[in-house]
Amino acid sequence: MKFLPQPSHFFLILWLAVISISLGACGGGAPVVRPSDEAGVSTNPIGSDNRDISASRLPESGSLEDASRYLQQAEDAVGAEKQALLTKAARIFLDYGQYSQAQQLYQQIQPQQLDINLAARYQLIGAKLALLAGKSAQAQSAVNRLLNSGIQDPDILGDALELLAENDIQLHNYAAALDHFIEAESYQDSDQAVENLRYRIARLLESLRNSQLSSIAQRTHNAASRAWVELALLYRESAGQPEQLSQNLDSWRQQYPDHPGEQYLSGQFPGGKPARQVALLLPLSSRFGNAANAFKSGFQHMRAADASPQAPSVRIYDIGGIPELASEVYQQAVNEGADFVVGPL
Repeated sequence: MKFLPQPSHFFLILWLAVISISLGACGGGAPVVRPSDEAGVSTNPIGSDNRDISASRLPESGSLEDASRYLQQAEDAVGAEKQALLTKAARIFLDYGQYSQAQQLYQQIQPQQLDINLAARYQLIGAKLALLAGKSAQAQSAVNRLLNSGIQDPDILGDALELLAENDIQLHNYAAALDHFIEAESYQDSDQAVENLRYRIARLLESLRNSQLSSIAQRTHNAASRAWVELALLYRESAGQPEQLSQNLDSWRQQYPDHPGEQYLSGQFPGGKPARQVALLLPLSSRFGNAANAFKSGFQHMRAADASPQAPSVRIYDIGGIPELASEVYQQAVNEGADFVVGPL
């Protein structure tokens, strides 16, 4: 893994130094992995965009404080109200990567007492948990049933399509993943949500080899998808050739006017792009929970101490006490946009 000597990476280098020291006391080290450094995945960057999007990483479902409040309210509630509160809390835990808590709540919920939209949300939670457990067929079947149920809520439909895209990525069906991400855009209710999706598209393309990008371009029937892929290939193949890059960009712009891809695949060569999101994998709900929470607090303290507008957001994932879940959670973190993954401990 290579760190570039850029100011935006300074706090991350500090983090890793603290990590190595603090973990020495725990008897082991946490691997720090940049997803694009994995074997078989291209590390050739498509571009760099220094805008801070930390705020955009906050789940729209609410904060962890909201989840705690829902659980407190659920203790005194009964019937449909109680089930609604549990469902809302489970969604938040899932969005924050707190999978053990989400799983526990999911098993408590009585879906027959939920209204149509919350019942659909319950289905999505189950599908996401199935995907995390490596049950791709089960996840896809659940989402397809939901999409064919006549549900009209755009928030649910958008999330369902994103989940299909994540499932496609696990199955290495990148053309379908790209198409589903793009389709999900039409159901977003804010510019920020659309931007989040486009960053996910950019990260997906950046993680693929040129041969994989070429395969997508040949397989997709979606013009918007083809535009994304052709732009990614254009940047890759024109690296170090500014005149050729300029000519190729002009041609691409004529073919795909008003396409947003250049905002997210900026083509600033050479070098790597600054990290926008760091995933921290910890056994918070296991018998090592006290040590994991202490480590989490130290990690968050280091993040809070960095005032750089380019500092990435931190997303914490609970791997619980099931070691076998770690690889699934790691892949989920990558699918959800992690530039670096720290852990599992």
